[in-house]
Amino acid sequence: MPRSGAAESSGDDGDGIDPIDVLIVAAIPLEHEAAKAGIEDWTLCDEDDPHPYLRGEYRCSDGRRLSVALARPVRMSGRPTGAWGSTTLGGE
Repeated sequence: MPRSGAAESSGDDGDGIDPIDVLIVAAIPLEHEAAKAGIEDWTLCDEDDPHPYLRGEYRCSDGRRLSVALARPVRMSGRPTGAWGSTTLGGE
């Protein structure tokens, strides 16, 4: 889902953190691997955090670029996933 109605990631939004345009949460390993297949280059983020995630860039057919975060929660539950998502997306 695009942030602030903009479909193209503009990079730094002033807080030192690049915005995330698309968040994918895949609790099942098979889903996680399938989502990874759609983007070639992933960067591991927050490796020392209890909730590391991958970041990548999806290039749309019209040339737009979307920043994608791919997370795999440690267990299937909305509460830990929601807490991670709000922190990662800047909701603190």
